[in-house]
Amino acid sequence: LTLRSDVGVILTLLPHLGKLLRGAPVASKVEGSFSALSSTVVHDPFLRNWLDFLCFALSGLPADGTIAAATAYTMRDLHQRGARLDYPLGGSGAVVDALIRGVTKGGKGRLLLSSHVERILVEGGRA
Repeated sequence: LTLRSDVGVILTLLPHLGKLLRGAPVASKVEGSFSALSSTVVHDPFLRNWLDFLCFALSGLPADGTIAAATAYTMRDLHQRGARLDYPLGGSGAVVDALIRGVTKGGKGRLLLSSHVERILVEGGRA
């Protein structure tokens, strides 16, 4: 969450002040991990695993490392009319393949796996 740091933040927040005040009592719960919040109401192992995966897809961390507010916001979006959970065609491997093509395109880059790096050359502001 990022807020404006200038005095104009008041004008930005003013229309939402009522919602912010209504949410104040649960603010401490949504600042913690999604796992801590969901463990009080979700007991089914399948659902807990699915929610853990959703957190990982969202943040790259399991549910105990993902902020509850981010997951709750995503869950709200997923339940809007016409919403869908998109995934890359070809799976996550297709994303990796596209990144490799970007690095090696034009013969200017190489991808080396499990390789020791002694230094990174930077010339003209580019590595």
